[in-house]
Amino acid sequence: MENKNLFYKAIIVIILVITGTGLIILKKPATTPTIPEEENKEIILSELEKLNIKITGPLTEQVEIQLPSTLSDTNWGLKKLVCQEGDYDLSAHTGKTLLFTSYPISELYDNTEPLEVWVVSSKAKIVCVYKTAKNITPGIFSVKKTL
Repeated sequence: MENKNLFYKAIIVIILVITGTGLIILKKPATTPTIPEEENKEIILSELEKLNIKITGPLTEQVEIQLPSTLSDTNWGLKKLVCQEGDYDLSAHTGKTLLFTSYPISELYDNTEPLEVWVVSSKAKIVCVYKTAKNITPGIFSVKKTL
């Protein structure tokens, strides 16, 4: 009887090991930005200079996001409109993976709320630039809007 229990315990351990190994193998590694960091920073800073936006600190976040096939939900629909107001076309990049980079900027919303600028890029080209405020809803603004 003890041999039978030991056998079942060994089978369970083997199944767990195989399952764990399979999950590790199948897990997609985190993607890194496709544009070299320094080259990307130069492109971003150049675009921000054209827009007369002054960053006040180091990069706060950088993430690659795959856009949905349509930009019709509240989140992406609003970003699409804000990009259009800034003379950018986010909808031309639906379904593609884009690099989103944010920096703190000197501008304040209502003279109280600090803003960040988000620069969306793809293959060393700027796709969109918009401003955000964390404590305001919806908290996303066109680069052409004076706050």
